[in-house]
Amino acid sequence: MNNLTLGKTGEKAALDFLISSKFIILTKNYRWRWGEIDIVTKKDKKLYFIEVKSAYTNARVKPIEQITKSKINHMYRSAQAFLLKNNYKDYKLCFSVITVLLEKNLKIDAVKIYDI
Repeated sequence: MNNLTLGKTGEKAALDFLISSKFIILTKNYRWRWGEIDIVTKKDKKLYFIEVKSAYTNARVKPIEQITKSKINHMYRSAQAFLLKNNYKDYKLCFSVITVLLEKNLKIDAVKIYDI
């Protein structure tokens, strides 16, 4: 399997996880000049900016270890752009990473959410 298939499968698993957890999906793949946010969602007066990282279960590097300071900075700047265009004044902001572990046949092994 190629990285594009791995990423798309991981993003689908993350969306399914969020929907089953009663999150409201606002947008996917929000792009701005400084970067991209994979998923923007809300729940209980909180606005979540989410990066999705996927890996195979036997990968040497865990998905959470793929998040760099540069990626976090790009998320913050993209979130600022999103907030300038949308009215979410009374919402608490949360930045999170959803990690998805997949087996070689793309069967989901684990989905976890982390605050960053």
